[in-house]
This record gives sequence, C-alpha cells and structure tokens, in this order.
Amino acid sequence: MREGMTVATGIRRPGWQVKVRVAIGVAGLSLLAASEPAALAAQQTGTLVLSVRVLPVVELEVPSQVSLTNTQEGQQASVQVTVRTNAPWQVQLSPQPPLSGPFAAAGRVRWRVGQQNWQDVASAISWQSQAPTGSAGHTLPVEFQYQPSLDDPAGDYTLSLAVTVSSLVP
Repeated sequence: MREGMTVATGIRRPGWQVKVRVAIGVAGLSLLAASEPAALAAQQTGTLVLSVRVLPVVELEVPSQVSLTNTQEGQQASVQVTVRTNAPWQVQLSPQPPLSGPFAAAGRVRWRVGQQNWQDVASAISWQSQAPTGSAGHTLPVEFQYQPSLDDPAGDYTLSLAVTVSSLVP
C-alpha cells in the first residue's frame, strides 16, 4: 500500500470486488467537493449595462418639379413635401440664385407653406420647432402662385428651390 492511502475492501459478492481509496489531504477535499457540490459551490453575479445611442434621423420626400404657365388669371400649383424624423425638426425652403424673368420681379411668383402668408419666391420660408413625426411622417403642402405680366419676356425660366430639413437636438 502506498503511503497516505487507505484501502478498504467491502463485502464480497460473486464476481464483485469493491475497493475504495481515499486520499488524505487535498485529494480528500476534492472527494468531499465531488460528493456535496451544492454545499461548496461558488457563485457571483455581475451586471452588464447595454447602451443604445439613437441618433437623429431625417427623411425627406420632395417632388422633382412643378410647372406654372402664364394665363390671364394667373396660376397656382402645389406640391407635397414629406418629412419623417425621430427628433424635433425645422424645414427651410430657399431659392437658389440667379433669379431671372418673372422670378426677379417682386411679388410675381409667390409661395407659402401650409396656411402661412404668401411670400415672394425670392424670400426663404421656414417652419421651426416641429415635433418628431415618427415613421408616419408629416406632409407639408407647398403652394406656388404666378401673376403674369406683359413685362415678362417670352421664354422658359427655372428656379431651383432648396428644401432643407434639420433635426433640432438639444
């Protein structure tokens, strides 16, 4: 027998021999831990914090063109501008120079957003501090009005209008 080991022989049954070796010292502790795992189990709980940063998102739908033709009564046209955002927002519509023909004549081509007052198309229009729209969005009607004049030289005139939506994040 080896030193530090004990051998025990159990009851003999035909074909069976039982030998149990118990190690003394550290090995004895491992036998004890194996026989009673719940009593000696260790447990520790940590906390993991998951952070998500949601950045402001802006989607804008703008038609590519609107046309007006001179008639004796003048003409109106409207388009729909749709904004979708998860943050407070503002929109600005502004003409891009150069202004020529009827666009250069004060008050002849006017515009407005929603029910705001008509303004000369040479002036920028803005809506500010609007609430977040969510995925449903918010549609703004933009109306244009042209008052013809015999002072307008015949021709085709175009004006680019910038539609800018900005999120307002504190």
